[in-house]
Amino acid sequence: MAAERQQGNAGGPQSEEQPAGEAQSEVEALRADLDALRADLARLADRLGAQVRDSVREAAEELPFKEQLQRAKAQGEETVEQVVEKVQSHPLAGLAIAFGTGFILAALLGRGGGR
Repeated sequence: MAAERQQGNAGGPQSEEQPAGEAQSEVEALRADLDALRADLARLADRLGAQVRDSVREAAEELPFKEQLQRAKAQGEETVEQVVEKVQSHPLAGLAIAFGTGFILAALLGRGGGR
């Protein structure tokens, strides 16, 4: 009879309730962890979204300046190419223009320093 009592206690309702109670508390803990994880992910998504918006805004602000800089560079290169072509096709005229430009700059700089 003692063996029957031990078997009855081992498989009785008290032993089944305990694992069910533990399982319930684990499920509740998992739910709480998932809720915390959702909140963390929401905050992370907000921060990431703000950083992306800031980066896009900065890039958009810099874009016109970069485009203008590239256009100015292209125009400068084109002008240099035209001057080189003119000087190569008319070397004496290029020499005269360079001499005249130097003479004018020297006169302007010489006058400004003498006053």
